[in-house]
Amino acid sequence: TSASGRIAKFDENHILLTVGDFLYDGVNSKNLVQDLGNDYGKILKINIFDFTYKIFSLGHRNPQGLTVINKENIFSSEHGPYGGDEINKIIENKNYGWPYYTYGTDYGKKTWPLIKNKIKLENYIEPIISWTPSIAVSQIVFYNSNYFEKWKNSLLVSTLKNKSIY
Repeated sequence: TSASGRIAKFDENHILLTVGDFLYDGVNSKNLVQDLGNDYGKILKINIFDFTYKIFSLGHRNPQGLTVINKENIFSSEHGPYGGDEINKIIENKNYGWPYYTYGTDYGKKTWPLIKNKIKLENYIEPIISWTPSIAVSQIVFYNSNYFEKWKNSLLVSTLKNKSIY
């Protein structure tokens, strides 16, 4: 399954929670991820006092990492299908396109099956970066220390596949 569940503090009253599409192939997730009445494939903004929530962004496959630098600079790392791992700048009320838009392909094939049925999505946001072949992205953090001066003010992404930091 393509699920996730990273949590990050948004402000004093809210957290953000990533929710994957829960479907291995993604092809069958099109009716859930793009549906505003379903939480699959969304980032949710949750009030920590009364537990109410709203959809913050949609069109996500499997966001593994989430970092909030400030309310204007929120980033997620996300697994693509076969390739197409992404870093996204998360903007409230925007659509990141899954399962219609991806730089990945179907497993064992050279295309993504929903591309031919591509629909026009309003406010679709392209990833900042995409890796093909996949690096198996994991957590993303904002590094703001002086210890490694070269990395100061950088986004660092860990990987599951290469055991590396990008």
